[in-house]
Amino acid sequence: LEAAERLEKDGSLSKAQEIYEKFLADHPDHIQAADTRYHLGVLYDHRGEPDKCIDMLGKALEGEKSDTFKHREDAFMHLGKLQASLSRHDDAVKTVTRFLEEGAGLYEEEVYNLCGGYHAIVGNFEKSAAMFNILARRQDGPFKQEAAYKLAVVWLKAGKVDLAIKAVEDFARDNRGHPRTP
Repeated sequence: LEAAERLEKDGSLSKAQEIYEKFLADHPDHIQAADTRYHLGVLYDHRGEPDKCIDMLGKALEGEKSDTFKHREDAFMHLGKLQASLSRHDDAVKTVTRFLEEGAGLYEEEVYNLCGGYHAIVGNFEKSAAMFNILARRQDGPFKQEAAYKLAVVWLKAGKVDLAIKAVEDFARDNRGHPRTP
């Protein structure tokens, strides 16, 4: 597997793919099988095979959360973003929601942001607003201001003008000096 990772980093994707696929064929239940599926999935994506990537990342994420799968968080992020990029927003919502439920770790704020956006795209405005509200109410964080702004936009899209006005007022009060502050 170390050789496959080196080949992958050196750009020898076909050779790395062969090693990963052979390893999984010979050792489907090995302790490193999930990480191998992750590497193979990413490799498929780099080679322009998104459906194979989605399938492989899905297989890597099957089952219970495991301490031995060191790329689990990266697999969730890659899978959710790829699904969304292919306009499979319902699948992306399921992926990032599961990630939040299992604990998104260092990605938590980004996952709330993605989840809020994906929910809005599929018309789940209440759930979208809940995600953005969580971020907007945080003391600090890289998504706080944008989430407060997106919350107002989501309520407008949902046709709930009174909630949009409240969100804009909250945004203006909490984000003085922001370029979008009215």
